[in-house]
Amino acid sequence: MTLTHALALSDEVRAPRTGWSRVLDAARVQYLSRAVLVWPWAVLASAFVINLVVFAFIDTDDPTTGGLASLYVVALIVAMQTVSQFLPFSLGLGVTRRAFYAAATLGALGQALVYGIGLTVLLAIEDATDGWGLTLHFFGVDFLVTGDPLSQVLVYAAPFLLVSAAGLLWGAVAKRWGSAGIFLGLIASALLVGGLVVLLGRLDAWSDVGDFFGDSPALVAIGLPSLVAGALLCAAGYLVVRRTPA
Repeated sequence: MTLTHALALSDEVRAPRTGWSRVLDAARVQYLSRAVLVWPWAVLASAFVINLVVFAFIDTDDPTTGGLASLYVVALIVAMQTVSQFLPFSLGLGVTRRAFYAAATLGALGQALVYGIGLTVLLAIEDATDGWGLTLHFFGVDFLVTGDPLSQVLVYAAPFLLVSAAGLLWGAVAKRWGSAGIFLGLIASALLVGGLVVLLGRLDAWSDVGDFFGDSPALVAIGLPSLVAGALLCAAGYLVVRRTPA
């Protein structure tokens, strides 16, 4: 972005605006860099090509790869950078914290829908080409496949919303409390997960948990928990952002 564009955007954002117009202004600031849209797909494409090359030289029956996870990892990082890089700039332009976070959340929702549709189309191509001619399951990871296009879009999109919400939360924590906040957050998360593991062990409930995820359709086992967890993380992120200094 040139200095001229930055100054023009600054004038537009500083102009008296209310309601959704402020959210749209905040979204424009966050998407000044097209990298936030390009990098997840670029990394996914790289992982896909690498897997094609590797399995073209390996004689394996119905190979399955976890390369799809790269998309969600990059989405997490991009969401963190959205807060760390654009929150101070947005506040300097007069954008409120509420408008900034609403724009980030709506952007994640829009991207999740686009990614869900895109991955569903790629899965259909993978099925039609017998795994890209290699019986490769790159997009068709067993526990994510639903067999229905609409639910498939939701199953792909829900984890994207979850990691985006987690990224916004971690970005807000890092912005407000620095590296100490990140480390303390990791410790708290580890204690929470460890406590949950111990509790399930005490209740002898691991078999029930395994049966739930193994027997339930992907929309129930993956989609709904991701949406619920994502909503909770999104709310937590807002509570942190609203008190984060410029």
